[in-house]
Amino acid sequence: MKKSRQKAGFLIAILAISGILSACNENAAVKVISVEELNSGYYGESVRLNGTVTDEALQNVFLEENGIIEEIYVKPGDHVVKGQALAVYNTEALKLQLEEEELKNKSLQLQIQKCQQDLGQLEQGKIPVQTIVKKETIPVKGGRSEKETVTETQGETQTETEAENNGQEVLSDMTIPFKGDGTEEMPYVFLVKPQCAIMGTFFNKMSEGPYWFRLEVHQEDKPEGSLIQAWNGNGSLLKKWHSDSKIMVENLEAVTELKEALKPEDIVEETKPEESSPEETKPEETKPEETESPDSGDEWESDSVEDNPPIYWGDGEDVWVEESVGTPQEDPAVLAEEIKKRKEETNQELRNLTLQMRQSDLNKKKLEKDLEMSTINSAVDGVVKSVSDPRKDDFSLSDPIIQVVSQDGWYIIGESKETMLPYLNEGDLVSGLSYESGMTFEAEIREVSHFPSTTTMQYENENVSYYPFIAYLENTEGLHKDEYVEMTIQTEVSGEEGIYLDQAFIKREDGKNYVMKRGDDGTLIRQEVTLGKIVYEKNYEIVSGLEKEDYIAFPYGKSVKEGAKTEEQSANEFWEEANG
Repeated sequence: MKKSRQKAGFLIAILAISGILSACNENAAVKVISVEELNSGYYGESVRLNGTVTDEALQNVFLEENGIIEEIYVKPGDHVVKGQALAVYNTEALKLQLEEEELKNKSLQLQIQKCQQDLGQLEQGKIPVQTIVKKETIPVKGGRSEKETVTETQGETQTETEAENNGQEVLSDMTIPFKGDGTEEMPYVFLVKPQCAIMGTFFNKMSEGPYWFRLEVHQEDKPEGSLIQAWNGNGSLLKKWHSDSKIMVENLEAVTELKEALKPEDIVEETKPEESSPEETKPEETKPEETESPDSGDEWESDSVEDNPPIYWGDGEDVWVEESVGTPQEDPAVLAEEIKKRKEETNQELRNLTLQMRQSDLNKKKLEKDLEMSTINSAVDGVVKSVSDPRKDDFSLSDPIIQVVSQDGWYIIGESKETMLPYLNEGDLVSGLSYESGMTFEAEIREVSHFPSTTTMQYENENVSYYPFIAYLENTEGLHKDEYVEMTIQTEVSGEEGIYLDQAFIKREDGKNYVMKRGDDGTLIRQEVTLGKIVYEKNYEIVSGLEKEDYIAFPYGKSVKEGAKTEEQSANEFWEEANG
């Protein structure tokens, strides 16, 4: 890998020097090449394994780190067959970890959906809810508090709760809950309007978890309004719904399929407090004394209460909020700048959430695989050679808890580089070639150790660990014991679609990857791209940001800058110039 990076570095240096020398006139047109021509494509790769033919393979079973053996089923001298259970792990801790990861995964999904919805509104020139936050002075009983955070949205001032949680008119799998985490103790809460339509996709989403959820109808469709109706839902009792299904809230209690899963709640009407006598002084009759706000210099602060009459939000706490003047909606230039800023912030948040989501997906897969592998099975037909008790004080993780020696059939034993492990799975068939006899064969991967070898004979890369594996030979014709063989594994399906660019065309700055692309007006623009896997050691998959119809420039040289004029060049011409 180091050599390939050095080669790429030399290529960039040579091309950069070439670009600088040929760009004496900084106003000269920059050559751009079709992405389709530069696309290397990806047709799969293969990895090679080496091993030795033997008639006596030894399966070593090691204890997983932090693993607890629940029970061992065999003892020394027992005859076992392939697939027979040897021992089982305690899985309670794994199940809890998986449940936690699934909850985290669902939470990230909802956050990503919210970011995508916000970006959609920003692209339309609208400010999403809770995106412009300003400080307000608050008169309260007996004086003023310092500040209150309020959200501006499309010319209206709202409290954060109101802005985010007005009643929903449609519930679908894209709806973000008002609060909760989907558990029985803290169900997802959705605020709905009396005429809300609930789509089949919503019920399907709740059943996936499964999640506990609650539907609430409030007075005036606002969270602070009194509760009018409520239903408590259990996603595990929901049946599968067609995505086009639609049920109105007012008809919920009549739908037979929901009788068990969605229970209506009896709402006790709140008693209204007695009206105060005429002699009592009402809060609104006592106007707070006007004093200078401690943040009067804030450009969003209002100058006086007289200029901006207070608005009472009705939260029951006798708090008065001033509506400020000079909101960004009234100034197109300020609004445009705010939208640009919010786009950058939301895109960055989306990138961070996407990375967290990828890690969460990997964690889930690993935990699911660990659960599947909680039962340790024999990889060979043979005899149990030894069994060690991991509960004893003298037990070491470097010692196998069980050893099984094969007694029937021929095997190939070898070691796999750790970078090949994702492509090496038990049950896979691999093709092989004997260097001595020239014979070809097929072998079945029976076991891949979870622990690296401590006595490896591989010296290709001292920084890489090697993991023992066992492969079973069905047909041994032409092979003999201790013969050295090579096997090949295809890592990907050939002919995969997508864009794969040489890393020389991709630059990275401030943690962002980008290319220099020809814009709609024919001049160069900086285009951010999302990268995927690396193929052929130096080509990057472009996940988003580019299309095959686009044209890009080699991103080095004095003339290569945003706004530069462009001129088309073929990929062949570019590489001929680069190779000089």
